[in-house]
Amino acid sequence: MSHHQALVLARSGRMGQARVMWERAIASARQAGYRETAANYQAAAAVCEAHFGNATAAKERARAALGLAKGRDVEYAAAFALALSGELAESQRLAADLEKRFPEAPVQFEYLPTLHALTALARRAPPEAVERLQPAVPYDFALPGTAFFGMFGGLYPAYIRGEAYLAAGRGQEAAAEFQKVLDRRGIVLADPIGALAYLQLGRVYVVSGDTTKAKSSYQAFLTLWKDADTDIPVLKQARAEYAKLWPAMRERFDPRICRQICHARTIRYDATTMARRDMVRVESGGEACWTRAEWTRSSREGSVRPT
Repeated sequence: MSHHQALVLARSGRMGQARVMWERAIASARQAGYRETAANYQAAAAVCEAHFGNATAAKERARAALGLAKGRDVEYAAAFALALSGELAESQRLAADLEKRFPEAPVQFEYLPTLHALTALARRAPPEAVERLQPAVPYDFALPGTAFFGMFGGLYPAYIRGEAYLAAGRGQEAAAEFQKVLDRRGIVLADPIGALAYLQLGRVYVVSGDTTKAKSSYQAFLTLWKDADTDIPVLKQARAEYAKLWPAMRERFDPRICRQICHARTIRYDATTMARRDMVRVESGGEACWTRAEWTRSSREGSVRPT
């Protein structure tokens, strides 16, 4: 139960709380003598850390998982986290071991293609990544062992294929892959890619030039992450990318003008959960301006200033 709660918390970016739940789940499994289960939980945490850009934590957890057990799903998840965190040589060694020890279909047609694709992406070879993932296409909607035993890892081949298409500039194909993730919650379960797919779709629409859809996708992600820990790298990046969708208004809006407007008009603050108050809308004479900086109102002067 603690492991599932940790995944749910991670899906909404509340990693501080998720880590606490994972430690409970891992400790409980170890105390009961279930080292493989504990390793699965540790590997799941490693993958989540890697998805969110916490490379150091991801590598530490991946290696800790391998120290507990080296079963098929643990080794795959650890290799996945290590590849996302830049440890390609270590990930490749684990992939080679998987290929040697486990000749069954899930490894040969899901796990290995995904790991090879991650390596290709890290080497900035998206066409190779797409090619590597072709054997996994018939198995996209199969429930992998990681999902069956650890409730994570479903539709990873499709998600990574979407990243490969996006890196290759093939927006339409990328959008289709990320939509697979969003449309199949029964396979994705509580895995964080169920939220991250919105962010990836936003990036696809930016590349495709559809700003309206891009804003909507970013807003969907930021809404899901409205209570997320603010220090998560992927969240910082998402906010920065979202801010760029709005014309840069700081250059157009001198703070002195803002003070004059504030005296003459009511300033309408956009405190939506999507923006987390990172952007505030200032309206005057039918015109609207946005700034990436957070604006505060001075109760003494009735002015608007960038912090």
